Amino acid sequence: KPFLQRHSGMQVSVLNMPGASGSLAANAVAESRPDNLLVLLSDPRFILMSTLQGVVGPDLSAFVPLGSLGREIAVWASQRRIDWHAARTSRLTAASAGEMVSRITLPAAAMGLKITTISGYQSSNETWLASLRGELDIVPLSQDSAERMLKTEPSATVSLLLTSAADPEFAGVPYLAGPGGVVDQLSRSLDLPTRQKRMAMGSLAVQLANSNRFFFGSVRLPLATKTCIVAAIEAALLDPERLATTSVRESDKAPQKLAEIEMQLAQIQQQVSLHRADLVELIRNSAAQR
Repeated sequence: KPFLQRHSGMQVSVLNMPGASGSLAANAVAESRPDNLLVLLSDPRFILMSTLQGVVGPDLSAFVPLGSLGREIAVWASQRRIDWHAARTSRLTAASAGEMVSRITLPAAAMGLKITTISGYQSSNETWLASLRGELDIVPLSQDSAERMLKTEPSATVSLLLTSAADPEFAGVPYLAGPGGVVDQLSRSLDLPTRQKRMAMGSLAVQLANSNRFFFGSVRLPLATKTCIVAAIEAALLDPERLATTSVRESDKAPQKLAEIEMQLAQIQQQVSLHRADLVELIRNSAAQR
């Protein structure tokens, strides 16, 4: 906030608008007047998945990207390290949440795993404590959350990276998609069409599971206003004082140029469109399970 105020010359207020999987905030920004500037800080996959789930609210076509806080990988944390080859013959438990399809159901389907979801948990802290009590086998977390929570319980671990390659930050932890990933290993004995579908689902899971927190404005923003806001957000994110703060120095998330953001959005939207039927089926099956 202070850095954006410094570089925009405007008074900035932060308003938290929870509810309807973020659709209330998204709707407020999409319908905002040009003279009442509202900016949405959200992950585009929430907007995409809400649309597929039938949540009433705007889709991505109602917004234009203005900046990004950067990308953060997602992981599956657990009380103990999970053997994914052995897990195929058992049923794992996870919490039912708004991001269940992208971070749980879809990766599990790509691996051919059986997942039972349990509702009633209200936050990642609650699901983390439930896993430590043995109620849940897996907890999907962002990298930052996983690193923070693992410090509170050294015996817990990260069992899977929802990525397409190994990550030096999590040495020895298996990754989901791509050559040598868990999907690749678990599908080698399958027929070619099934294997190809599993591999495609794994790649899609990586696209949707990992976090990209973007700044969005209404598509109705005048071009001049959009240009000014993009410049102000980029300057704020790259402000030397901000970059020197502890939280930023300890994070590997780098601000991105607008061209990079637009390319990422296009890739995510293309993949969702290509696999729309499979995603809708997963959503329907997940809803039936709950």
